[in-house]
Amino acid sequence: MLNLKTDKMSLKLNTTTKQMIRDLQDDLQQMLEMESNIHVIRRMESLQNNKAFQKSADLIRKSLYDGKN
Repeated sequence: MLNLKTDKMSLKLNTTTKQMIRDLQDDLQQMLEMESNIHVIRRMESLQNNKAFQKSADLIRKSLYDGKN
């Protein structure tokens, strides 16, 4: 497990983390522009079913282990 207290790589947002946040912002913006609540619900369920948040977290974690900035 990654030790977040001592790992300097985890203290600053790296490129992968910033991109994951931008992608989530895009998803949220799309939901704000949807026509109905049911469309938002379906989109949120789709994100949940596709495990979008878990995949994003996994990519960020991997980038920390790989030492990417």
